[in-house]
Amino acid sequence: HGQFLRGMARVTKRTISDFSSQHHSNFLWACARLSYKEDVELLRCVAQASIGKMHEGSPQHLSNIAWAASQLGPEHFQSCLASVVKETARRISEFDPPSIMMLSDSLFEAKYGQGTEEALLGVLRSHVMRMGSDIYCIFTEGLPRRRGIASSVEIAEYQRRLRAVGLSTFGYEHTDALFSQLGLRDDRHAWSAAEAMSMPGWTTNARRTTVARRYSVRVGQRSFQDPGSIFTSAFASAQEDAATDFPVVWLGTGKADSPSVGRAGRSGDAECRAMLSTHEILKQAIQEEGTDAVTGFVAFHTSGVPCLSCVGVAAQFNRCYPKVNFCFTFMQRPLSERWDAVDDSTMVAVPSQSLLAPKTPRTGAANSSEIPRDTEARS
Repeated sequence: HGQFLRGMARVTKRTISDFSSQHHSNFLWACARLSYKEDVELLRCVAQASIGKMHEGSPQHLSNIAWAASQLGPEHFQSCLASVVKETARRISEFDPPSIMMLSDSLFEAKYGQGTEEALLGVLRSHVMRMGSDIYCIFTEGLPRRRGIASSVEIAEYQRRLRAVGLSTFGYEHTDALFSQLGLRDDRHAWSAAEAMSMPGWTTNARRTTVARRYSVRVGQRSFQDPGSIFTSAFASAQEDAATDFPVVWLGTGKADSPSVGRAGRSGDAECRAMLSTHEILKQAIQEEGTDAVTGFVAFHTSGVPCLSCVGVAAQFNRCYPKVNFCFTFMQRPLSERWDAVDDSTMVAVPSQSLLAPKTPRTGAANSSEIPRDTEARS
């Protein structure tokens, strides 16, 4: 396709004055998707032309331009990115939460404004911080009790509030800070990215999330260990969502308030599967030992930023086991892998009885379908 792209570049440079803001946005987005970075003159030409018509662009166009700049080389787009931020600050009321978060993630990946106090960028950040405050309140004072203890009204209100935020994730830059605020980042037993990626079964498939889990816990007089297991995302039904001990939240749109409608549930997310599997192991051990004295640590590492439903499950797990040191870390999956990622609803359904089982247990790890054997004698 090299000849075609070179011809496209020549025509674009000659006719750039005829482009609208949408044309600029679509053109740069396409270059980013094709990783076409060779013609620096072309990139700078389109970037400069887009500045004069930035006021015509929709929030989606501005987000697309910022994302493309983060992929094509931010050094060619500094004035363009400054214009995006200026226009966003002027029209911030037009931006919905996903557009704000996508723009924030793109600017973060482009390293725009890092280490500086830019007033216009502060307008965008202040909106993100307000959303963060709402999310923190939901995951603390608004967190529901376990299913079976909480009323259906309590769970429904939690789900309503989290959906009302309007986001699927809180972005790379801000989720890490949220984890720290919620006490979900005890780094003493954290995975390193290299360590997790070396596990058998780890995948970098952009359409699926992978989670590495390990734990060492003590329930009463019994100890249980998992040196490492891998979980991947899988299909889950609305019925399976409604059966989890820790309430999950469907973060879609349109049919979000119709849980009986078939769609891919959040309990199939790899992060959720890993935490629910661990919870089932601990719950069974508590029943057998007749004590809720659970201590130790559990650590998870995921291949991308977790959705807000999974962050909520992590907060519920952490509250359920307050004496277990909890650590949740994640990789910064490139925006180019996330921009048009297909939802888990495209995946083939798996038998529900295997939903909680890790895909690739490491040698020595317990089978999730039954309680692990004691790793040390009863005291």
